[in-house]
Amino acid sequence: MIDRLKEHVFLADGLDSKNGLSEDAMERAMQCLRQFRQRLEGIPAHDVRTAATNTFRVTRKPADLLAFC
Repeated sequence: MIDRLKEHVFLADGLDSKNGLSEDAMERAMQCLRQFRQRLEGIPAHDVRTAATNTFRVTRKPADLLAFC
């Protein structure tokens, strides 16, 4: 392991009753991804491992979050 970075985004706080994510939650996720991008610059993609929370897995439209990114 070269480095480790963990950030709490609290996506679940942005879930609505239909498992959609609020714009605020998506913006928090985007801020986190920007920070990760800076740390990952220059590291080959095959050397990077990521994990998603259950909130990301259960959101109604995960593609919406990915498109937001």
